[in-house]
Amino acid sequence: MAISTDFNYQDKLALDKAKLISRTRLNDLGSYELTIQYNNITSAMREDALEWLEANRLEMTNPTFSFKTYEGIWNCIDITYGEDRSIMRQRFKVDVGVGDLGDAGATPDYGSQSGDVTRISEGMEVDRSYYWRVTNPETYTLPSTARNGEIWTKTANDNGDGTYDVIIGREVAQSLTAASSVQSGSEETSDYPGAYSEDVDENTNNVELSFVSQGGTIPDAVQGEIKRIDNTPLENGKFRTKVTTRTATPQRVPPESEEGGPNYPWLEYGSDYIQDANNIIIGRNQSWEKFIADRDRTNVSPAIFKINSISVRVNDYGLFDYTIISNTPG
Repeated sequence: MAISTDFNYQDKLALDKAKLISRTRLNDLGSYELTIQYNNITSAMREDALEWLEANRLEMTNPTFSFKTYEGIWNCIDITYGEDRSIMRQRFKVDVGVGDLGDAGATPDYGSQSGDVTRISEGMEVDRSYYWRVTNPETYTLPSTARNGEIWTKTANDNGDGTYDVIIGREVAQSLTAASSVQSGSEETSDYPGAYSEDVDENTNNVELSFVSQGGTIPDAVQGEIKRIDNTPLENGKFRTKVTTRTATPQRVPPESEEGGPNYPWLEYGSDYIQDANNIIIGRNQSWEKFIADRDRTNVSPAIFKINSISVRVNDYGLFDYTIISNTPG
């Protein structure tokens, strides 16, 4: 239907004559609504005014009201008319940071903007996209096939006016990297270090990890190490993997000191008479070569030392624990 020429609607509905009624923030992303009002629109003007707005003002770019500019592209979401006061109102919406969950590849892309990201736990993030007052929520679809590491959700809230607010969510598993070192016993820099140090590496993977000897990618333990792999399945189809490595620390009683020192290379104990004294060396997490060297130190010749007993075993690290006792002939 042709618009009547009885009234100049371009002038009657000019933005500089419109009154800004409200400005509302819709969400934490920065989406807003503006409501503007046109006064003195009689019932006789109603249909023509509506047609003019539909043809000329369903979108505003950087509109200015009361000397303030509202940046962005504002889209009209409804037009209402109040006959008792002869007013016509338009509501506009601008979206900031909504839409487009396509960054992970081959995902729905409903716009050129990006969704908001929320960390809900270590190793898990949620991407959300918001689509306000859409007439057909079925336009916004989820991926047709399951994807490793992702959980998709969709909600469509009926606004009661033929439009819907649609929220698309995607839970995404994030790779975790963490390392910590725990020392058992005294500090490594002292003469009596702890029995081992422990490193823990934790991350998120698409598959369960295993050692190279089992066909996997994690290097096998070498001499002096104990390694363990723990794979915990996650709801998104991935695995949280923790690789624990314990590394043995060599220990010795007495501690190694300079040759000629008071306790080099054995600890002397026994009676008050030197001829009855005994010598002892205790080694833990030592190599076979170290054990042989300590054995030979207390067995130089029968005239100097006489070995009373030796005990030695292979421990869980593939190293040697031993005790050597000798006496000093008088």
